[in-house]
Amino acid sequence: MKTPHEITAELNQFYGSATLYKHWLGLNYTDGIQYLAQEANCYWLLDAIASHQTNQFLSNPKLREFQIWHLQVQDNSDVKSAVGSLPTASFTF
Repeated sequence: MKTPHEITAELNQFYGSATLYKHWLGLNYTDGIQYLAQEANCYWLLDAIASHQTNQFLSNPKLREFQIWHLQVQDNSDVKSAVGSLPTASFTF
């Protein structure tokens, strides 16, 4: 298993994506997210983000196409909060 430092360093190589992956809940994600999910064994995170794709957020065309998620982790184990955003919109779970 790779260390968090190694995974973070390797994530820097991803810019854009040649392939889009489709989550079973309909969310599309990039090569970098696929790499993170595999290496950090965090497919649960994709499930959590996909489950928060409600009509309220998907009615915004910009959020349908692109989202940035910022996670705050507490005690190296629990996601305390997550915020998905664009410059003009944000949401929290």
